[in-house]
Amino acid sequence: LGPVEAVAFGSAPEGLGVSRIHVVALDDYAPGAWAQSLVGLVEELGPDAVVAAGFVHDHRDLRRLHDCTRKRKPE
Repeated sequence: LGPVEAVAFGSAPEGLGVSRIHVVALDDYAPGAWAQSLVGLVEELGPDAVVAAGFVHDHRDLRRLHDCTRKRKPE
């Protein structure tokens, strides 16, 4: 397993124990915008895996992220 990175919305929390934190400057609750931000990071960084947590009402937007990662072709 390589380095573990995290995404934070609004500001970067301390003490996560990850090698890098990507901060998305969205302070308000906006799951659609959050999903689009995650899709952009996945496309830019090409991670081996993505783990995301959410509430039941967020799953529709997390599904967008899932669909994006499934469409990526292995190199």
